[in-house]
Amino acid sequence: NTDRIFAGTASGGVWMSENGGISWDPIFDDQPVLSIGSIKINQKNPSEIWVGTGEGNPRNSLNTGAGIYKSIDGGKTWSCMGLEKTKTIHRIIIHRDDPNTVFAGAM
Repeated sequence: NTDRIFAGTASGGVWMSENGGISWDPIFDDQPVLSIGSIKINQKNPSEIWVGTGEGNPRNSLNTGAGIYKSIDGGKTWSCMGLEKTKTIHRIIIHRDDPNTVFAGAM
């Protein structure tokens, strides 16, 4: 679906648009942290979304994170998958041949 767009913000959570960006809905507001460093969608299963928390490009201040989260239903529900003590997760890579292997660039 080329009209579906996800955006993560340094201090405002994850947002999703189903109409190419005309309107947006928050999909991560029920989580304990709203500082987002990265979002990765599994291209083989677009209902699987990974979110790395903690601001990805800090400057004078930093909004820290609380781990990496996964949704298997397109962002309706989330589970913390670990790395809770990291301050920022700036990159997520899903292994192309084994979607059960996920790499996270974390500090």
